[in-house]
Amino acid sequence: MQATKDRKTRKEIIEEDDKCLLVEASAGTGKTTLLVNRVFHLVTKKRAKLSKIAAITFTEKAAGELKIKLYQEISSRLSTSSDEKEKELLEEALEDLESCDVSTIHSFAANLLRARPIESGVDPSFKIADENKMLFIKQEAADNWLKERFTAPNTTFGLYDAFNINPDKMKMLADLLYEHRDLTQGIQKLKSDDLLTDQAIEEFLKEAENLCLNAAAQLRKVLAKFTPSESDTSLKAIRAFIALVDSFVQWGTKYDIIKLALKVAEKEPAERGKTNWSEAPRCFEEQLRIRRGLKNNINKMLDKIKNHVQSSLVSDIEDYIAKVEDAKKKEGLLDFGDLLIKSRDLLQNNKEVRGALQ
Repeated sequence: MQATKDRKTRKEIIEEDDKCLLVEASAGTGKTTLLVNRVFHLVTKKRAKLSKIAAITFTEKAAGELKIKLYQEISSRLSTSSDEKEKELLEEALEDLESCDVSTIHSFAANLLRARPIESGVDPSFKIADENKMLFIKQEAADNWLKERFTAPNTTFGLYDAFNINPDKMKMLADLLYEHRDLTQGIQKLKSDDLLTDQAIEEFLKEAENLCLNAAAQLRKVLAKFTPSESDTSLKAIRAFIALVDSFVQWGTKYDIIKLALKVAEKEPAERGKTNWSEAPRCFEEQLRIRRGLKNNINKMLDKIKNHVQSSLVSDIEDYIAKVEDAKKKEGLLDFGDLLIKSRDLLQNNKEVRGALQ
């Protein structure tokens, strides 16, 4: 039963030439053979000339093997066919074999762009940058990019460190967005118009510090009035917060207040354990009010800081991508991603080009 179904599926792949098909199968199951037979079917049934068919593969080796298999199949059928019309079609296909487009997707895209340099907006003499060349270009661009940013005093970079965004992470994120730059128009939505000035950032940092110091002082007064059992959840949270504040006062930099604020924002103060405060219920309510008030105020402040950091990071990464693009342009280079993106845009936006290829 399975074998019958498999034969039916293979026949459909070869002969259903009015449909677009997606064929998924593991290695060694005969996908290339099916592709050869599908192309052969199109030619012998006069649906298309071989010179008008594009057969795209992932590697140059596969493209070469596909061309050889096409040659072998056409030659074999030509030597055994007794149908004069079919032989005529096969002879024409054999002549077209050298000029037919059996190539990798990148070679196909490069040929398309070179044939339409004006429409695609590329230098007609562009060279293709291989992976090693692109690694060198990106590393050089990254070195200059990070050097410019981390050598000049900048409050935003102090915030980056507070959010655990270091140069290595910035480089990793920048490379990721560069590789998917055709999708990065969406990151514009991450940018906010209300970027903070250095003065505003300093004021936010000071406000956060005052909020935490005042909350710690108030919570100390609550515990001076009443201290529940050591196992109480609220008591543990209060003591942990006070210890963080004391550590900040003694050792912290001004940007470490952001790390403290992020800790405050992590969890909502819980009401459980109220029975542990039964001897002083007002103290329980007071500590809960102080902690919740602090969390609400910190969250409002952090929202603005996070928006600023996010917008600044996007702008910085856009600058890195621009540096890579400038370096390629100076040398007249396109990388593999450029070939695909520019070919896609050419086909998507130019009706005349699409028509010529259909």
